[in-house]
Amino acid sequence: MNEDIAGARAALEPAISVVIPAYNAVQTLGTTIASASAQTLADIEMIVVDDGSADGTQALVRELAESDRRIRLIEQTNSGPSAARNRGIVSSRSPVVALLDSDDVWTGDHLRSHLDAFQADTRLGVSFSGCRIVDRHLEPTGESTRTLARALRCEDILPGNPSATCSSLVFRRKVFEEAGPLRRDMAFAEDQEWLFRAIRTGWIVRGLDRHTVLYRTSPGGLSADVERMRQGWLTFLAHARLLEPEIVAANEKRSSSRMHLYWARRSQRAGLPPQVSAGYLYEAIMASPSTVASNPAELMAVVAGCIAPRLTKSAIAAARRLRHA
Repeated sequence: MNEDIAGARAALEPAISVVIPAYNAVQTLGTTIASASAQTLADIEMIVVDDGSADGTQALVRELAESDRRIRLIEQTNSGPSAARNRGIVSSRSPVVALLDSDDVWTGDHLRSHLDAFQADTRLGVSFSGCRIVDRHLEPTGESTRTLARALRCEDILPGNPSATCSSLVFRRKVFEEAGPLRRDMAFAEDQEWLFRAIRTGWIVRGLDRHTVLYRTSPGGLSADVERMRQGWLTFLAHARLLEPEIVAANEKRSSSRMHLYWARRSQRAGLPPQVSAGYLYEAIMASPSTVASNPAELMAVVAGCIAPRLTKSAIAAARRLRHA
């Protein structure tokens, strides 16, 4: 193959396709795209799928594309984030796809780290990494997600989403073709449900033991809509039960307890009334008392938040000041 043909093929088939769904994201999208543009792995394409925005998102992407030819804009009527991601994935040109939400940010080595993992293991189908939680100004909250750096099983997906966010997911297109698209009828836990199907294809799904995603949260954002998150998980559980009834039956109570304990903490972080958190804690205990007892730190944090939320917030703030002193 001569150099001209090799160069033309490289242009048509980048090492990784980055898919960014966007809906009224003009306030954050520039920073998100900048983090993708600045990756140490430069051989990429960035596909921004505008999902019917009305705030100037399309104009921003067109402007950025003028100075970076790797950026491509696809426009569609508002159909939801799963539909936008699916559209971008189908339109991608690389055998490897990375998802990035329009308000999240990657560290510079995110894509290179995952591509190295794929090149080291041809059986690896889906890779993800840990997230550091930041506020809407990208300031660290001091929290981060834990990564399961081993091949995952279906039962690992039931009690929580190991990837935490779509922004940490990198996968081979072959996995997407075999597992099928993300469900358009789910607004929450759709990536958790897709990972469950991806594992069933026989490809390895494994995390990297490093944090390469800044996961932005805000009190008014989707991540604060705790009850809708719960309903999304219940929908995922119903779909999983159809595919693997024995696995779900053996793990449902433990998984439900673990998730309700998580929502109890999440509702506190979102600033919801203490009785909301107490309700989730009650459901966690009813589902599996032993699971709650095996997570004493989270249990005590929830109880403290229910009893004295203002005192708890003050104590947390004081602890953070001491840690950074």
